[in-house]
Amino acid sequence: MFFFLALSLVSSAFAQQAGGYTPATAEEIAPGSHCHVLASYAFEQLKAQSNSLDLNHKSFGNVLSMENQVVSGTNYRIRAHLQPSGSLSLSVFEQPWTHTLEVTEASFTPSDESNAILTLVGASSHLRLDANEYAKRLELAQPQVAAAAPAQEPAPEPKQSLKSGLYSWIKKKLLRFRA
Repeated sequence: MFFFLALSLVSSAFAQQAGGYTPATAEEIAPGSHCHVLASYAFEQLKAQSNSLDLNHKSFGNVLSMENQVVSGTNYRIRAHLQPSGSLSLSVFEQPWTHTLEVTEASFTPSDESNAILTLVGASSHLRLDANEYAKRLELAQPQVAAAAPAQEPAPEPKQSLKSGLYSWIKKKLLRFRA
């Protein structure tokens, strides 16, 4: 019984890795994270390109959720909260080795009570972002993340056999599956 459950978890994990979107952890969307800096930078560039008065009166708040998909690069689907109200949905494609960074889709909801959705970037056009400028912003954000984290002495890595490593991985997936 345990073997079949473990086998199904392993196969579902490989299915997620083979093209599906994977949800981000709270750590991956925290202020100063790769995702947070990417969403903030994309918002600033969209705001500069847009003629929406509603959007021009907003500021970036925080990332609410993110999913990523590894292809020949990474696709991100990000939902962010704007200040004082509203939300932004982004689809961003990043390919670091070619310095490609572009918003492939973006929509904006002016307020939390509104049903209106404004499409800022659609299927017929993409907004190219400056990958070098983004890299600078990410580098500036990283010291903030390191300073906010409590200083901990790294624990020595225990040597594990392949069998115990696989057991730990399956146990972690089972715990995540229960939640």
